[in-house]
Amino acid sequence: MKNIAIITGASSGMGRRFAKTAPERFAGIDEIWAIARRADRLSELQEALPCPVRPLALDLSEKASFENLKEILEAEKPCVKLLINASGFGKFQAVEDSLPEDNLNMVD
Repeated sequence: MKNIAIITGASSGMGRRFAKTAPERFAGIDEIWAIARRADRLSELQEALPCPVRPLALDLSEKASFENLKEILEAEKPCVKLLINASGFGKFQAVEDSLPEDNLNMVD
């Protein structure tokens, strides 16, 4: 069974930083599953890391992405040793100026 780290938001910010430091900080990880919307950034990350990286271009604001990830996990049955949820987005404006669905998506 493969031991993996799943890191969301891996294309930039905290997620990318976690992905870059995970191989040296967490022993026993065979592969990093890097999840983000931008496939090109995931490819760059894959080339930059010294360990195997599985890039998964998924938009976690869409429910279909969770189904895709669930199917992959069920098919491969890895052991998830580390889960870092660093994906998300922000609207930099007053709450009353934001759309309610945007606010709910940020929380989700």
